[in-house]
Amino acid sequence: MTIRRLTRVPLRTADADVIVVGAGVAGLTAAAQLTAAGRRVEVLEADVTTGGRVGSELVDGFTVDHGFHLIYPRQPGLAGLVGLDELDLHPLLPGLDLLLGTDAHGSEVRTVADPRRAPGQLVSTLRAGLRSHDLHSAREVWALLRWARAAEAAGDDLPWPQALAAGGLHGRPAVVAERLLAAMLLEDPGDRRWQATASDGGTARGRLRSFLSGAPALPAHGMVALPVHLTGHLERPVRTGTRVDAVRRRAGSWVVVGDHGTWSAPQVVLATPAGVSAELLHGSGVDLPLPHQEWHGVTTWWFTAEEAPSGSTALRLDARAHRGPVAATAVVTNVSPTYSADGRPLIAALVLHRNGHPEGQEAAVRVHLSELWGTPAFGWEVVARQEQTRGVPVRPAGGAPEAADTPSGLFLAGDHLAPGITGAMESGARAAADALRTG
Repeated sequence: MTIRRLTRVPLRTADADVIVVGAGVAGLTAAAQLTAAGRRVEVLEADVTTGGRVGSELVDGFTVDHGFHLIYPRQPGLAGLVGLDELDLHPLLPGLDLLLGTDAHGSEVRTVADPRRAPGQLVSTLRAGLRSHDLHSAREVWALLRWARAAEAAGDDLPWPQALAAGGLHGRPAVVAERLLAAMLLEDPGDRRWQATASDGGTARGRLRSFLSGAPALPAHGMVALPVHLTGHLERPVRTGTRVDAVRRRAGSWVVVGDHGTWSAPQVVLATPAGVSAELLHGSGVDLPLPHQEWHGVTTWWFTAEEAPSGSTALRLDARAHRGPVAATAVVTNVSPTYSADGRPLIAALVLHRNGHPEGQEAAVRVHLSELWGTPAFGWEVVARQEQTRGVPVRPAGGAPEAADTPSGLFLAGDHLAPGITGAMESGARAAADALRTG
């Protein structure tokens, strides 16, 4: 009688401690934090480059970012973030330049800033609130700061345009808050969809607070420096050009199936848009509220001129009751001169998409920029024009999923959880912290 011996096949060992799907700034932040804590991390990215929607390119001697973005290094959620102190950040003025009116003599612009952080702007701040026809508004200058800094405020659960009034903001502070929040969130209150797509008041106040007290800044060599530095803190290179098809739970571990192979790990961070994450988890038995993602669009114009229209390092907004298509503008090279190779100025202008289309065409943009800067912009040269139909994900009030809702070993990150680059980084840092605490 022949006796057949069964060979015991050992179970496959984990390929990493954590697999991060998506190498945008959320995924890279999570991966860098986990690597710094001693975890073996594998990062998979479908694109051929890292950074997602954050990057830069060289155009005619200028560093042109993929959209006008800012980093807020003083945000509590980013404290101690790996690599953030290596970016050579150049801060904007902690305040705003506000266009209050135009007449035959030119444009009236005043600077509003927190006097504790920019004491030299105190007189201009008071003058911005004390105009001849609005003498009661001295208190209004501070109303915006008080509302932004409040721990809680009335209307926090309402869409933010409604929350402004519910929180007691009226007159110019409400106009300024609306214009700044529209530019930061890329949400146009004039869009017919805003009641269904606007972020909630609490989110808006947090963004406003981050701008007023968070030292918004630009890296010396463009926003591409952010993903480059985060990638530099990883022990393993990012597997770019690797599409992930499915994420499954199997025998107490997570299995990630892609077009270049299969990986397993006790923990997975999904740093992909909400709709993509839902598709990856389809059929896994994991039921998360991750709907198909809608987007707010934005067009970023980049101009150069014979000379800078101003020496200001502040973001400039239109605080008039009726405004043009430019949501915000800034002379980028005043903030970070290395954006220009030869000293020519680089001016950025944001135009939001309303009902799926840019709010204004080039002629209207130039007219509005001429008013904002008090000098003709008709001869400015276009360096680049970037149409981004997918600017930021729509995050309707009360509609964002929380990482706490995920099953054991699965974590979410991305700007669908918190708005903007700063929100994406905070979500990545939070996912890493949760993974370290539970793993």
